[in-house]
Amino acid sequence: MLSALFPALAQRDIRIYLSGQALSVIGLWTQTITLNLIVYELTKSAVLLGATNFLLHGPMLFVAPMAGKHIGPHNARHVASLVMLAAAASATAVGVLTVTGNVNSAVLLSFAAACGILSAIEMPARQVLLTSCVKDGSSLANAVAMNTLCFNLGRTIGPAIAAFLFLHTEPGVGFFVYTASLLVMTRCIAMIDSVADAPASGPRASFRDALRHVFSNSFTALFLLVIALLGVFASSYQTLIPVLADKVFGDTATVTGTLFTFAGTGSLTAAIALSSKYSRNVTAALLALSPWLSVISLATLSLTSSIALAAGALYILGFTLTLVSATTNSTMQRTSPPHLRGAIAGLYGMAFLGTLPLGHLLMGGLASQFSVRAAFFTSALVLTASLAILYLRKWNADRTIARLAL
Repeated sequence: MLSALFPALAQRDIRIYLSGQALSVIGLWTQTITLNLIVYELTKSAVLLGATNFLLHGPMLFVAPMAGKHIGPHNARHVASLVMLAAAASATAVGVLTVTGNVNSAVLLSFAAACGILSAIEMPARQVLLTSCVKDGSSLANAVAMNTLCFNLGRTIGPAIAAFLFLHTEPGVGFFVYTASLLVMTRCIAMIDSVADAPASGPRASFRDALRHVFSNSFTALFLLVIALLGVFASSYQTLIPVLADKVFGDTATVTGTLFTFAGTGSLTAAIALSSKYSRNVTAALLALSPWLSVISLATLSLTSSIALAAGALYILGFTLTLVSATTNSTMQRTSPPHLRGAIAGLYGMAFLGTLPLGHLLMGGLASQFSVRAAFFTSALVLTASLAILYLRKWNADRTIARLAL
């Protein structure tokens, strides 16, 4: 039944990989929100909150594409395992410092930087591992979409776990959740049979080759730039949610968990739709509209004083960001030769995840100097103008975009 709706699940190795991925991403989001809550509770500073998220995502801009070109099916499992063990060790150390009351902002910022570097190396390794598990090429797009589904499942559940643990246990417990999830993921990738740790063979990838390949396709040439814009001006909402919860709604921990959960649920909805056999219909109907729905959501967050409206706006924002980014990633992976997939994954990480830190710094600075509402309004305004300029140059007809992605 499930394999009929989600074809990639018919393959054993993909099921094993995705099981570990789902648990590890729940742990990742639990740690990320825990870190954000602890930083904000310690400092009450939107600037330091932005700096934290800059360090968490900043290395994706430079490290991911450089690491990606050196990662292939021959070494992806080894690289991912080493990085995850290092991440588990660092999370455990910070968890102990937090629980014992010895943590401070300098320790947390250093930890965020280490996490950012490790994630930037791990991301292309995980992407290559996933694509190497696919035995039937026709299932590749579905496998990539299922991976997005796992990410957004974690994005939905992790913040709720983090908020609960922060309120009802020691704040540092969220770090231990991430450690446990990484150990499970390490075991899962060790069980995968279809990925062989063998010497590299065939042509070597280069970042220039990956760029040339992506910009030779009309869809990916446009939407790689679109997701970069969304990464700066829309995905940076993550930095502002704790500030919005505190300054507008007066309840940092509970409202932060609630709003992140709605954003994650929107992302999860999009991921389920893209992972199913109905993905072509969803993409054709909503892809052209999604960037503009993101603008409307940001504008709503800049104006509303209602938790319900803010939650609804974040649900739509999560849905649209996932739809655009997952469709772009799937198309890039599906149309690339195997030896370029690591470099392509690094390029995608640079465009979407790597631009996040710029937005985090910008939005944190605006919220600190003016207000959280002003930060959301500025995001909506600049994103509108940027998309309009890009579409005037690149977009010949709305129907072309959906057709190229299918």
